[in-house]
Amino acid sequence: MQSSLQSFIHRAQVGLELQRKMGEELYKKMETLNDFLKKQLEENKAKTFVTSVPLTAFVDDFQPELDPELSQEDDIELVKDLELVPLKISSAEKVPIAAVDTSLAILGETDRGVGVAFRSAIVVEDRPKLRATYIAHLTTQNKDLIYKTLRKDYLGEDVKGTPVLTWLPNRVANLIERIAQRLASCLISDGIVLWDGSLTVTMETTKDLLRRSIEIAHKQGNSIIAVSKSSRLRLKDGTKLTHLLANRREPCLVHIEQSMLASQCNVMGKIHVVKFTSDGFSFRVDVAPRPNLNCCELIKKVLSSCDFERGYPAPLAQAHAQAYFTRSEVLELQAEFIRMCRPALLEGFDIRRHVLGVFGL
Repeated sequence: MQSSLQSFIHRAQVGLELQRKMGEELYKKMETLNDFLKKQLEENKAKTFVTSVPLTAFVDDFQPELDPELSQEDDIELVKDLELVPLKISSAEKVPIAAVDTSLAILGETDRGVGVAFRSAIVVEDRPKLRATYIAHLTTQNKDLIYKTLRKDYLGEDVKGTPVLTWLPNRVANLIERIAQRLASCLISDGIVLWDGSLTVTMETTKDLLRRSIEIAHKQGNSIIAVSKSSRLRLKDGTKLTHLLANRREPCLVHIEQSMLASQCNVMGKIHVVKFTSDGFSFRVDVAPRPNLNCCELIKKVLSSCDFERGYPAPLAQAHAQAYFTRSEVLELQAEFIRMCRPALLEGFDIRRHVLGVFGL
């Protein structure tokens, strides 16, 4: 297993020369985050540990919508006709592209909480891929300190409360992803930073947090484009937003004005539905353009600047692959967690199998 932070920092320093103070500060924060989580793990060691079974239930890229408390985006109806805009690569120049993704793996339950692993990946074309992996022990005793430290010290956000332990892994993964997104904005200039997801304001990702992340990107001359594989926005007839262009063969986009929505959607950017390639799927695409730049032209620059996999930007697919936890990696991380905590290992117990028999499998 790769030595996460040391390799992350080393490869970044070799492959990239950060001339901006913000980038250097974010690198230091990523490095100190590993030390902070390790210290909390050592001070809150588990006495017992039950590994997660099955692994497939706990290994995935981070999906904030799994936490119902994170999402404030209800089903929204569109009430006006939509104008289709053809998408063709014209004279749009190629620009630098950075892509970010984060994954979460639940390693197992302990007598005090839960063992987890987080991984962030940043992909920049023709440069070393950057990846950081963190192991943490989240407990009722340290959850306030971990959450408030990440939110206030690392992201400069006010803290009004701490989520319950059940949702804390998702919340921490979300905050780590926000740190990585800000770092990605400092690795390129006059380019586009691709996010996995949307620019929707939620209880966790507040308007101030998103505004600050967008400001950091704009100061480096970058725009942010968030690509979402699913959306809760619907047409008046019930059609999902991402199904709008399902019958279209040619690359095209639809711009969704806020005035088209029956209910206001709190998004820090412009909403679009985009079909990037003729052989690909369509996606919800939120754009936070640098001042004086046109959203449609920015989307064309994505077309001219990177490859696509079934219509999905290849840099984002690569970031997902770099952040993804394989089964063997989860086993290694579980072994590392056990080595660090030295808990007594217990066999998992599923009451459903006992009370429901074969119907509880």
